[in-house]
Amino acid sequence: MTRVIAEYGTAFMHTQVTELGGGAFAWSRTPGPANPAGGTPLSPAAREAAHDTDDAGVSLVLPERRNGSLRYILPAPFSSARHLHSTDERALSAVVEGLRATGITLRRLHRRAPPPRAATVPPGLRRLAAWLDGAERPTAAIRLRSRARRRLGSARLERVRQWCECVGTPDSVLSFLHGEPSLGRLVLAETPASGGMLVENEFTRGPAAFDLGWLIGELVELDLAAAQGLGTARRLDYGKAARAFTNGYGELPEPLVLDRSAALRVLTHVHDYAAYVGWHEDLEGYVEILAELIDGDGGRTRDAFGL
Repeated sequence: MTRVIAEYGTAFMHTQVTELGGGAFAWSRTPGPANPAGGTPLSPAAREAAHDTDDAGVSLVLPERRNGSLRYILPAPFSSARHLHSTDERALSAVVEGLRATGITLRRLHRRAPPPRAATVPPGLRRLAAWLDGAERPTAAIRLRSRARRRLGSARLERVRQWCECVGTPDSVLSFLHGEPSLGRLVLAETPASGGMLVENEFTRGPAAFDLGWLIGELVELDLAAAQGLGTARRLDYGKAARAFTNGYGELPEPLVLDRSAALRVLTHVHDYAAYVGWHEDLEGYVEILAELIDGDGGRTRDAFGL
């Protein structure tokens, strides 16, 4: 008999996790009213690229479409983001090893040549660009935009807007990108360094460093938030997790693109919280973090973590 283990959501996405037995869990993710384009079917080229990771420690897990929802079969009921709130050292070690395996998986994905018609702007950046351009959003997102303009200034925000349009450089080698790799989409099995990374959107085309910076940006955000006492971020060695991820990946491409992508990831997350969850006073503190990250083309992310 199946039973619901967890259920949570925002105006962007609702998730229900059901235990199936035998160590398997069904994750059903339903796009919310603020995400009308969610769940676009993947192209055959994208499916082939994902299936190329089936034998990897962390594979790219594709959904089955059911009644407007995306259904995934995964080896655990909670993501790696949840583990980072645990005091269990085994859980934290599992995240480190899971990120190392994720680096290997993304390296394999990035080696594939993307089809020329693949989109060049990942979904997170499309949301961010629309917000920066003044698109209508819930009151909290409008309030955040006002705070960001006042604190960060028009020059910084214009720089970020340009990064959204062109993540890479004219000389960037274009690869298949996951587009939104994150701890919230990384679901680990009990076996060390194994599990799956959810794929929700069509893979995009761009510099490999974008995917790396996007995930590392999440760790940067947690590190800076913990230092300032924001949210529920714990004081952990996030640099160790970042180094495991990049060690798994291998030689880092385009450091400047990586740094910028990390800054974009933090700003996108701050935007998404305001737009799809609501206002929280901690968002003021995150705006301060963003000033540091945007300056110096991403705040020298690699130096902070010794990458």
